[in-house]
Order: sequence, then structure tokens, then C-alpha cells
Amino acid sequence: MYASGRGVAIDYAQAMQWYQKAAEQGSAEAQYNLAAMFMDGRGVMRDRQKACILLRASAEQGYRLAIEFYVERCTN
Repeated sequence: MYASGRGVAIDYAQAMQWYQKAAEQGSAEAQYNLAAMFMDGRGVMRDRQKACILLRASAEQGYRLAIEFYVERCTN
């Protein structure tokens, strides 16, 4: 919601906080979304290493988008 601006103003800091909470609880989708923020530097400093760690955790749960993004961005 905060990352896309659906119903609220875009607020990457808020988005990151919610994604972080959900990622810590094991949400594969939140891990993927948080990884994308780190990879692109949206609302956070770019950090490819953190992004790849999160993508791998999400991919290991079978999250298809994370698998594709991990292979594309973290295995080269």
C-alpha cells in the first residue's frame, strides 16, 4: 500500500517498516518486496547483499518472483 500509493501517499519508509515486520515473520512476499527496495534503493540505501539474502529466503519458500529475481540478480 505505502510502496505503491494505493489509498495513501507513497511513503517508502512506512513500506519498509511493514515489509520488515512481515519479512521477519517469514512472509515470502514481504521478503521479496523488501529485497526489491534494497536492490533499487527505494527508501533505503542500495544494498545488493541484503537484497540477495532476502531474495534467497523468499525463493527457498518457493516464491516464484523471488526465484526469478534471485537467479537474474544474485547468481552472476
